Amino acid sequence: MVNNNPLSKKHRPLGVWILTIYALLFAVSNLQGDYFYVLKGEVAMFRSDSVSGMLLWAYLNIGLIIASILTWAGWELGRIFFLLLISIYYLSQGRGMFLWITHQDFGKDLIEYQVDSWIHFIGYILLPILYIWYLNKFSTREFYKKVGKVT
Repeated sequence: MVNNNPLSKKHRPLGVWILTIYALLFAVSNLQGDYFYVLKGEVAMFRSDSVSGMLLWAYLNIGLIIASILTWAGWELGRIFFLLLISIYYLSQGRGMFLWITHQDFGKDLIEYQVDSWIHFIGYILLPILYIWYLNKFSTREFYKKVGKVT
């Protein structure tokens, strides 16, 4: 028997569970350490030119935490905000890894570290593609559609 009631509860897809919780845990783990000091204003121990970047990175992680929760909850604007932040996050990480891979000293590093750097670089490119693809799939977008009013 098919339930055609538009007010019936929609089930959260497994991929939404996995991707949003992974991003949430990753962002929470990135906020530990020096970022807490910067957020509290205790910046005397850091170079003055690095504080603004650290603060920006901390706010990006806080935004990812909020967007992950909103995306998990099924809010459409949260999903769009989440995709934007996740793309900025991973592509900026990928840019940093690319700068390291193309650096003149990269070849002097141990081969294990070179392979690890390449794996990270590829992951930083593929992860936002995975997020964008999955959260824009028709079956996943059905979860984010608003329930119409019953007249």
